[in-house]
Amino acid sequence: MAKIFDFLRRRESKAITGRSFEEILADVKSHSIPALMLQKTDAQTKSYLGGDPYLPLHVEWPTKDGNDLAFLASLDLEEIAATKAVPWLPGHGKLLFFYDMENQPWGFDPKDRGGWSVIHVDQIGQQETAKRPVLPQFFVELVTTDSLPDMERFGDLGIDLNDLEVDRYFDGPVEEDDEELQHQVGGYPRPVQGDGMELEAQLASNGVYCGDGTGYRSKEGKRLAAGKKDWRLLLQFASDDDLEVMWGDLGYLYFWVKEQDAAKCDFSDVWLVLQCS
Repeated sequence: MAKIFDFLRRRESKAITGRSFEEILADVKSHSIPALMLQKTDAQTKSYLGGDPYLPLHVEWPTKDGNDLAFLASLDLEEIAATKAVPWLPGHGKLLFFYDMENQPWGFDPKDRGGWSVIHVDQIGQQETAKRPVLPQFFVELVTTDSLPDMERFGDLGIDLNDLEVDRYFDGPVEEDDEELQHQVGGYPRPVQGDGMELEAQLASNGVYCGDGTGYRSKEGKRLAAGKKDWRLLLQFASDDDLEVMWGDLGYLYFWVKEQDAAKCDFSDVWLVLQCS
């Protein structure tokens, strides 16, 4: 009996005092996953933001309702594969990212489909695309980092914090690279409005409206929900003064793909979510 009381006293003491910030951070870091930060560089890398996609002649420029989408980024998959940080992506060719910058679809409405496009090409075109680039071009280097989960994921990951620990975690020193996690491939997203984007992508891509709670609570939404586990963050694209782009109010574009589709070089069902403050 004395041992039971001693255990309860220790447990009560922990609930009142909680762990230190360092202990909490160590717990959170144990659930980190690799990601690639896209850092601008003066070097002539094979991956870049803005500029020209150099589409092969047989590939049509993506449009919606007769309007050209804007080209955002060209990512070299061999460069990505060499880092070994995103093993679920194919190791050859390039991924070209496009978006409807004029209308800026949010992605919660199934009707938004076509407001973005991701095209996989084995080789870029030999001649410059006959389109005027919308964004200035910046080469990027791929820097491997350990991305940390947002607090909304803690419950699913088994990270249990009491109220005091929550305060300590939020008041703790910011990670040195936290402010640099903007343009990113793979890893956990850096959410602005909520960290449930895998579910939103799963439902909206299957025709369920996610602009309010009805779609999530619907019978179809509940039936489809288990598929959220298949979605991976393909590209997080931040508002960027250098590129002269702002998504909503200092927001982010998040391109999501199902892992099994990416393995087959199928990027036809990529879903996009826009979040802003």
